[in-house]
Amino acid sequence: MELYDESYAEVREVAEVASRHQAGEPVTVVTRSEWKSECKTCVWAEHCYENLVDQDDLTLLAGMDVATARALRAAGVDTVEALAHSDTFTAQVLDAGVV
Repeated sequence: MELYDESYAEVREVAEVASRHQAGEPVTVVTRSEWKSECKTCVWAEHCYENLVDQDDLTLLAGMDVATARALRAAGVDTVEALAHSDTFTAQVLDAGVV
């Protein structure tokens, strides 16, 4: 149970903040926006989507999963435009799972 609690601490925190937001309480966003399947039912979806569009976020690309987007960000590729301009070496490193 302890491992479960550690693994899902961030998810629980986001859910608690979302619940307070739905109740009309002023809250602060506690996580970085990433577009994923859960977004379809989230109270933050519209807010996050607008921010992600403004940030040219990788997770808005069709087929882009969160893990790959995080790996790309760790390699310094943090926007769709940056990905489009990345060189062959960067693509090969990412494809090999080095990052």
